[in-house]
Amino acid sequence: MERLVRGHACNIMISYINEPFPNASGKPHRHLTRPDLEAFFRAADGAVRTLNPDRVIKHIEGDYDPPSETLPDNHCYCGWYNGHGLELGKLHRGYWMPVNRDWLYACGEFGAEGSIRDLMRRRYPREWLPGAMNHPGHWCHPGAQTGNFHYMWFDTQRSLEEWVGRVNATSMATRLLPSGFAVTTEWPASQFICLLMPFRQLMKTIMDCERRPKPAYFAYRDALEP
Repeated sequence: MERLVRGHACNIMISYINEPFPNASGKPHRHLTRPDLEAFFRAADGAVRTLNPDRVIKHIEGDYDPPSETLPDNHCYCGWYNGHGLELGKLHRGYWMPVNRDWLYACGEFGAEGSIRDLMRRRYPREWLPGAMNHPGHWCHPGAQTGNFHYMWFDTQRSLEEWVGRVNATSMATRLLPSGFAVTTEWPASQFICLLMPFRQLMKTIMDCERRPKPAYFAYRDALEP
């Protein structure tokens, strides 16, 4: 993998795993305990740096079983999972999750779902669209979290047009989070919105599968400009 990506100038950093939980909630990742996982990190570091001595490595994205030997990392989805990490209002006022003063740390992921109506009508299977299961407004896009989490932010909608409008309104969260990072007393060394481009069925992207920006793309761009 390092041989594949080392020639890409835009890629200076790699990470090995996303969101390891303590003992993987009773199901260790590939049967690795945390000490086993850290031993893998050390072995992987040796292999990577043999191929690319300049590679920046952050072992973990979203470490829910800290600490790691590299840059500590938090995820923050308080603009989608209500209250995840900390309250959205507190982040907007400059608070952050507990970190030691002067530590460099990252916010590896944040974001909210968004959608584009004409693409959905052209490309989605009919059974994915609202109303497909003979229930007005039913949302059954597999992998999307709008169906489960929209109750925290807005009422259930009754048409595709209404759903798209309300989901895209959550781009406000995409603006508030990096704006909150800018005023917090413990500013992160790096941040990463999840995601630029889609994979699987996830809608937490700021561009669609045809490389067209969603409203959240512009919200994120404008929030970063200062």
